[in-house]
Amino acid sequence: LAALAAARTPWNARLRALPASESPRAAAVLMLFGVLDALPALRDAQDAAASLSVTASGAPAELTISNIQNNAGTINLTAQAACTLVAPSSNSKTYPLQLTVADSGGALASTSVNVNVSANRAPTLGTYGNLSMNRNAVSPNAPSSAPTDPDNNFDAMSVSPSTLPGGGTISVAANGTVTVTTTAGTTFGSYNVDVSAMDDCGAVEIQRFVLTVAPTTPVLDLVSTAVTTDNGLIEPNECNQLSVTLENIGVGTATAVSATVSTSTPNVSITQPNISFADIPAGEQRTSLTNVEVSSDGALVCLTDIDFDIDMVWSGGGSPSADSFTLPVGQAAADNYQFASSSGASLPAGGTATLVPGSNVDEGIVSITVPVGFNFSIYNTAVNGGDTLRVSSNGTLQLTSSGGAPEWYNQTLPSNGDT
Repeated sequence: LAALAAARTPWNARLRALPASESPRAAAVLMLFGVLDALPALRDAQDAAASLSVTASGAPAELTISNIQNNAGTINLTAQAACTLVAPSSNSKTYPLQLTVADSGGALASTSVNVNVSANRAPTLGTYGNLSMNRNAVSPNAPSSAPTDPDNNFDAMSVSPSTLPGGGTISVAANGTVTVTTTAGTTFGSYNVDVSAMDDCGAVEIQRFVLTVAPTTPVLDLVSTAVTTDNGLIEPNECNQLSVTLENIGVGTATAVSATVSTSTPNVSITQPNISFADIPAGEQRTSLTNVEVSSDGALVCLTDIDFDIDMVWSGGGSPSADSFTLPVGQAAADNYQFASSSGASLPAGGTATLVPGSNVDEGIVSITVPVGFNFSIYNTAVNGGDTLRVSSNGTLQLTSSGGAPEWYNQTLPSNGDT
C-alpha cells in the first residue's frame, strides 16, 4: 500500500458529467454522474494490486459514491451529485472523501481525495425570429440553435401559450422548433410566445418571439342579419325572407362572394338557402343581393330561438369561412297599461272636479294635458306626461295634439287614424 501510505497531499478530481441517459432519477431529484480519475496506482508487497479492496467515506448525503473499481491497481469510482447539493454560483466547491485500501492480511492505508462540484448550469437555447401568419395556416419557427445543456441533464421543452384566442395551437418539439397552427376563427392580433428549455435541476432558459396573426387575403366576417318581411319577426306558421350583411376585414377585394345558410332547429326549414353578394373591397360591407327564405310551421314555439349556420366562399384568397347566428321566434310583450271598464263611478263632491272649458257641449272636442309622470303607450304609440291629447264630448280619447273629430263611431283597433 505504499502509494497511499506515502501520500502527503490529497489528490484532486473534478466531477465530469455523463450523458443524461445514464442519469438515475428518484423523487424528481437528478443525480449527476461523474467519474473520478487521476487517482494513485496501488502497490502492496503481499497481494497483487488488483486484489486490494477499496472503500470511500466522508461524502455528504447529496453526494453518492458508487462503482468503486480497482483495475489492476488503478482506482476509478463514480460520484453522483444531487441537484440539492450546495454548490457555489460559479467555480466549484470542494468535498473531501476518504479512500481506504485493505489487503488480505487486514493492513489498511488511506488518503484524501477532493471532489470538486460545480454549480448546475442552465440549458442554452437560440433566439427566434418574430412570426406573422394568416388564419387557417401552419407555420414552423426554429431557433437559431437547438437547445443544449452544458451539464448534459437537459429535460424538456415547453411553450406558453399553447392555445390562441378564437382557436389555434402552439407546440414545441424537442429540438426547439415551434409550430403555430391557426384556424378560421383565430382572433387577429399580436401575441408574446415564450419558449422554455429546462433541465432536471429546474434551471430554465427562456426565449420570446412575437406572433402576429393578421390577414394577407380577403377575410369575410358576418356583421348582421335582418328579417325583411311582414313585421320583421319570425313567428309560427310563416314564410319569411332574411338578408345577410358581410364585411371584408382582410386585405384585397373579395369577389364571387356567396353563402349558404342552414338550420337544424325543429319546425323550421330553409326553402332558399343560397345567397349572393356584390364584390366586397377591404374594409367595406355588402348586404346580400338575394334573400334567404325561411319557413316555419305551426308547432314552432314562440319566444324560443332558431339557430342558423352560414358558410361563406369567395375568390381572392382566404376562403372559405363559417359562422353562426341566432334569431328569436316572436317578441315578448311590452309593459303597457291595461284599461278595464267599470260602473258606479261618480264625480267627487266638494267642488274638486275640474270643468274643462268647451267640453260641456254636444259634439264638442277639447285639449287636455297628460299629467306629469303618467307615461303610457297604445299600440306602440308613446304618450308622455305633458303631451296634449284631444277629448270629445262623445267620450273618445284621440292621440293627437290638435284637430280631431267630435263624432264617434265603432272601429276595430289597431287602425289608422286618430282614434
